[in-house]
Amino acid sequence: MEQLREKINASRNIKKITLENYIRNIRLLCNATTGHDFDGDISFLKDITAIKAELIKKPLGTQKTLLASISVIGGDCGLDADILRKYRLTLKATKEIYAEGLAGRQKSEREAENWVALKDLEKVLKNLGRRVKDRNIGKKAEDALNKKDFRLLQQFVIASLYLLDNEPRRNIYASMDIIEKGDKQEAGKNYLVIHGRNKKFFVINEQKSKKFRGKTQHISVNSKLNKVLNIWIKYNKSGHLLLDSLGAKMNANQLTKALNTIFEETGKKISSSMIRKIWLSDNFGEVVSKMEAVAEVMGHSTGTASLHYIKK
Repeated sequence: MEQLREKINASRNIKKITLENYIRNIRLLCNATTGHDFDGDISFLKDITAIKAELIKKPLGTQKTLLASISVIGGDCGLDADILRKYRLTLKATKEIYAEGLAGRQKSEREAENWVALKDLEKVLKNLGRRVKDRNIGKKAEDALNKKDFRLLQQFVIASLYLLDNEPRRNIYASMDIIEKGDKQEAGKNYLVIHGRNKKFFVINEQKSKKFRGKTQHISVNSKLNKVLNIWIKYNKSGHLLLDSLGAKMNANQLTKALNTIFEETGKKISSSMIRKIWLSDNFGEVVSKMEAVAEVMGHSTGTASLHYIKK
């Protein structure tokens, strides 16, 4: 057990009480899933099925705490990388739902009124991309876009930011500036950092749920979104990621209105918050349905069965 403590202390600077809480949580999971006391051997964590069966008995807040302990101790003590990734993905989604207040409840009346399938949002994105292509935007000279084409391209960019990114975010894109690798970054600001034509990162220093995500995030831009941003950067020389109708930096309220306009063909009022909830439901709603079925068989409540995500 002392070796385990030494490994964790060597890799991170945490208080003794925090370390002991992590170990206590792992001890509880070990005893519950194996019937044995925890002696420092974390191999029992390889049995993800057994761990999840234990987690679904707990309230969402407790699940989050236990998963965080697995993430820390598993990461510092050599848990298989693929298994660790699965635990961390579950932790990430659990934090999202906990932060959004979505766990253990049905959609609100307002959410239900504005709900659409993710494929309907993706259809809007596809139509925007087709319009951009039909107007040869991207092939024109840097100074050759009229206001109509520029507005269309930005709408395509905004839709892409929410539907081509690995996970849709809130209105933080409105606050982002575009900088090159090595440029000075100011504390508390968010950036799109260009490392080259094929490599870009979002640097997020401030957002609503930062207490769950940590002080700074570096998020790699995937290849699909990167292609769209390359076109946008060719024509947008402002230094800001998104612009209002006057060419100034867009604010969060203006981004919400832009999203409403972009997706108005769905007949719904779509905001960044709605996109996030729709995305979570589409990606993880089936998991919850299965967990609820298991919970019924096992005699658990559907609330405690919502280990991961949002109900449909």
